Order: sequence, then structure tokens, then C-alpha cells
Amino acid sequence: MHEVIKKLKRVKDVRIVILDIENLLDNQTVKYFVSQGLQIRKINHFNEERIEEILKQADIVLLSSFDNEKLDLKINELCVENKIPLLTARMFSRSCEIGPLVIPYKSACLKCYQLRLESNNSKNTKGSRKCIEFLPLLKIFTSYIFLELVNFLVFKNPLCLGNVLEIDFKNFSIKRRPVLKVPFCPVCGDTYGKRIIR
Repeated sequence: MHEVIKKLKRVKDVRIVILDIENLLDNQTVKYFVSQGLQIRKINHFNEERIEEILKQADIVLLSSFDNEKLDLKINELCVENKIPLLTARMFSRSCEIGPLVIPYKSACLKCYQLRLESNNSKNTKGSRKCIEFLPLLKIFTSYIFLELVNFLVFKNPLCLGNVLEIDFKNFSIKRRPVLKVPFCPVCGDTYGKRIIR
């Protein structure tokens, strides 16, 4: 563990912006990583018109939300356009999801994930999208997000790159579900808007 902390200090110049819109993340966990030297700017409330300005101050963005899909997709689009990695996380009443980790134009984005869910006609088995204010679960949620951030920054091997991690709060099982890039994704697709000539 001491080795991980030493390696974290090597990435102290990375500017991390946390968009914690519903204030889901545990502040003690965030403060711990700040104390380890990470440059973290946590934002709970912001004017949507200023979001692009905020994102341009980031080397990576963490987006934590539970009920604003339109805003989530807008942030995804801006991060892809500006080539800023984005780690997303969502809280439900019975589970949470972490990922996909979006590496612009290299991995599936949040829009790809939404399109894949729609094409698979996935039913919501995660519970309602409502905030859980049970502190131990919020600490678990925040800890897993930061573990993925450390995996990305230090070890370059995050589990949620090309995957969504789903944590079930009833039995604490973790499922890793692959998320493939959608070739014609309107946000990150290589061929979106181009005519294919045969």
C-alpha cells in the first residue's frame, strides 16, 4: 500500500475535476486523496452554461450522478470533443454502476453505453434512480470510484475501461459488463456523418 501512495505522488500534477451534482460522494474519502497530493476540484453546483469552461481546467473528469441523463450526456460530449478522459458513476436504489471510463475516440463513451442498452432492450433491474443517503453505501461507492481512478492514473489498468462495474448492494457482488464502442455513435463514432463508399 505504501508503494501505491508513493506512485500517487508522481501523478500530483494531474488536474481532477469531480462533478458531484447530487453530492453523492463521501467527502472524507475525497479529502484523503487530496491529502495524498492529488489536485482535486470538487463541484456540486454549477451553471450549465459554464460547464465547458470548467471541463477545460481538467485532465480527467469524474462524473457522479443519479438522475440527470441529459446533463450526463452533454458532459460526455464535451469531454470527448475536448479529449478529456471521463469516469462516470451512477447510484441506484439497489446498486451502483461505475464506468465506462471514456478515453475519447479510443473507448466507448457514455452515449455508446446508452445506445447499447437501448439496442439490447435492457430492463432496469437496478432499482429506481434515487439517491441513497446511507453513509456506508456512499463510502463504498466513493471508494470504488477512487480505486478505479488510481488504477487508471498509476497502474494504467482500470477495470472499467471498456466495461461497466455493477455493484449489487444486497449481496455486494460485482459484475463486469463489457461496453463496446458503437461505430456510428453520434459523439465518438469514427464514421458518424461520413458517407461510406463501397
